Amino acid sequence: MVGKWHLGYMKKEYTPTHRGFDSHLGYFSGYIGYYDHTVLDTTNLANNPVYFGLDFRNGTEILKDQHGKYATHVFTETAEQIIRNHNTSKPLFLYLAHLATHAGNLFKPAEAPPEIISKFKYIKNFYRRIHAATISVLDDSVGSVFRALHEKDMLENSIFIFVSDNGAEVNPKEGGYGSNYPLRGNKETPWEGGIRLPAIIWSPLLNLKKPHVAKQMMHVSDWLPTLYRAAGGDPHELGLIDGFDMWNTLLEDSASPRTDMLQNLDPIQGTSAFRLRDLKLVNGTTGTAYDFWHGPSGSEGFSDPSIFEWVFKNGSVVADVLKEMGLWIVEDPFDVYQRLRIKCQKPPPKDAYIACQADKNPCLFNITADPCEYKNIADQHPEVVRRMMDIINMYKAESMEPQAKPSDPRGDPMCHQFVVVPWLDPEYYNECDFALGSTLQKEDR
Repeated sequence: MVGKWHLGYMKKEYTPTHRGFDSHLGYFSGYIGYYDHTVLDTTNLANNPVYFGLDFRNGTEILKDQHGKYATHVFTETAEQIIRNHNTSKPLFLYLAHLATHAGNLFKPAEAPPEIISKFKYIKNFYRRIHAATISVLDDSVGSVFRALHEKDMLENSIFIFVSDNGAEVNPKEGGYGSNYPLRGNKETPWEGGIRLPAIIWSPLLNLKKPHVAKQMMHVSDWLPTLYRAAGGDPHELGLIDGFDMWNTLLEDSASPRTDMLQNLDPIQGTSAFRLRDLKLVNGTTGTAYDFWHGPSGSEGFSDPSIFEWVFKNGSVVADVLKEMGLWIVEDPFDVYQRLRIKCQKPPPKDAYIACQADKNPCLFNITADPCEYKNIADQHPEVVRRMMDIINMYKAESMEPQAKPSDPRGDPMCHQFVVVPWLDPEYYNECDFALGSTLQKEDR
């Protein structure tokens, strides 16, 4: 594994190499600085308002000698090295979770190599320009990994997936300069702008004669049984899991075995979202400021053909590799681009927000016909709303109570020479003198 973990690290047993991965070079937190590899979190920890420390490691070894190296480059080089050193008589699962294009630390959320930023001078907003540069370097990374697999003679028997984990952050105060245009909402919201994600899957095993745009319903939990099946396994061996095997759906463009999807159930904020075939119910809000349509389209001042021609003029390592292999099947790239686009009325209708205020009443949408969530049809289908709310309540009754705990001051990197560590392990547990007094007294009681 390379890159972002963000699945807990209070003890070593929760970290990647104790959770099935043979190796891990990257970071434990949700983000780091692109060049200094530190994490700054303003969560209030006891009397310390700032949580700050180095979060960059190779397994258990803290990496201090990588300071000043751009994180995307470090992760790409590591992935290339893993591929070069791999024994091809054995299968390889490589999980590369890039920092890009997530915001870094709030004191410098957007960072990219200056020579790359200068390529985007035509973008007026300076921070959007840097954001574009981070995407450009990420694009180069994809090409480098593709090339490495080709040079190792592994690409023809590979499945390559490129996917995000959530919608973009559009609030500059949170370090965000992305856009979910034309969709509604932001990351950490149940609106389509927060949860509807593009994904690319490429493999000779798909036997495609031309590019295909799959629009069937799929959930992130479906990747496990799908890839297990594609690798030759029987998904039934995985036991009772939430995911569905989508491999035949991708191979044959057949109907998805999934007909519904719990998209959100948050008992703390009181929000929920549920998808049933074409219909989607949204109940509650994560913050009404995010219930709108945010972000620029990114194409201001340009026509679609001119942007498209400019992109392809700049070339693609992936395209070059596939042409070398005789596997390039994109005859009309502009047609694929057009089929991928989500087209909605712009700007949104003036009454769209008033018609749906999910903090007051559940909203219902035909999400297939109305992906931008303009038209609330809850009043027209009260029986459907009741049925979907019943299903949500059923999930609620079956769900576990949230296990979230308050921040532990002993985890403050300041206690550990300003390094992020699994602080509840014995070698770190007693390093935080300033917190021990009050914490241990409470535990003794």
